[in-house]
Amino acid sequence: MSKIKNTTSRKLPNKVGIVTSHPIQYQAPLFRAIARQPDIDLTVFFGSNHGIAPDKVDPGFGKAIAWDIALLDGYKHIFLNNSRPGREVNDWRLDAPDLKSYFKSERYDAVLVFGWSQVLFWQAIWWARKYSIPLILRGESNLKHAQSWYVKAAKKVLFPLLFKQFKAFLAIGRLNAELYRHFGVPEEAIFTAPYCVDNDFFSERAAAQTANARQLRKDLGIHDGDTVFLFTAKFIDRKRPLDLIAAAAKNRAAGNSHVILVGDGALLETCRNTITADKLTNVHLVGFKNQSELPTYYAAADVLVLPSEYETWGLVVNEAMACGLPCIVSDACGAAADMILEGKTGFTYPMGDVPRLAELMMFMADHKEDRREMGRYAAAYVQNFSVAATVSALENALRFISLR
Repeated sequence: MSKIKNTTSRKLPNKVGIVTSHPIQYQAPLFRAIARQPDIDLTVFFGSNHGIAPDKVDPGFGKAIAWDIALLDGYKHIFLNNSRPGREVNDWRLDAPDLKSYFKSERYDAVLVFGWSQVLFWQAIWWARKYSIPLILRGESNLKHAQSWYVKAAKKVLFPLLFKQFKAFLAIGRLNAELYRHFGVPEEAIFTAPYCVDNDFFSERAAAQTANARQLRKDLGIHDGDTVFLFTAKFIDRKRPLDLIAAAAKNRAAGNSHVILVGDGALLETCRNTITADKLTNVHLVGFKNQSELPTYYAAADVLVLPSEYETWGLVVNEAMACGLPCIVSDACGAAADMILEGKTGFTYPMGDVPRLAELMMFMADHKEDRREMGRYAAAYVQNFSVAATVSALENALRFISLR
């Protein structure tokens, strides 16, 4: 993707607004980092307080979830009013009519919109255009998602029109950039803003949890020489936890590996019943774990497995690699194109191919030194996917739009 040459001396547009759906644990470190830039005056607009309100039910986990890390510290933010109170964050009708007053009175130099899937975002686009505020888009979608012919036909018409409203685009990875190019976005308007987590948060906390991780393995009956495969996600059809359980069943005779599944959701009971019916004593359901608890599980594991049938990315891959774990990822995950270097940071396999998944798990269990070397390489490689890199991309995009 193109970068703007000789732009470091050009003044950034100063007053920047970001419009996003709700406080998200992965976005908070990015917002804090942007707010720390001396040339950027940032305000983040949220359409919902989902994620910090203890009474908000997460539809994936099937229960109320409030993250146990600070999501709002370190940057200015505004919670917008919806036209109909109580509208959930996963409702496409989530809106924010009061954006108009903010955009009219504050006169932002640029507005960064985090998607297009809700009315909220379309309102942001409309009012930014109304008041001549340059727009930057940061979406997550790619072309790999299987969709009906009529959805594809609608996108063929609508997306070029939508993308013409923006001056610059932040691409989270290769597949996301391909989507923009496919719908006519010029190369010079696309900036690589790698999808990222706070790498230091996970690496440092995992390193500090060595003793607790050792005790966790002991409590689960995992021997020192056994290989631990970790799944951490919502227990829903799209994440395919049953594929991992089926692969573990295929490998049970080897007796040298365990699977830990972290999470909750609609498939929890199905997973539990399958484990019981197949007498899989080496597969462990440990329930939902909050952000501050996850590093212990990464420290206790040897390999992450993400079997999803579709992910725009899959940030658990970033988390795991930051903790020094190689990953086995289905080829339907967006992160695979950027983060999985075959045999170096892990492996990909055809989504739904349980025998191939089982083979790769067996390889990891039987080749410990190769696996450890992959983990070391993964920990180094994930540093390319950092908050600092995304902030730099935004600064380049801001300089770019200042010339248009």
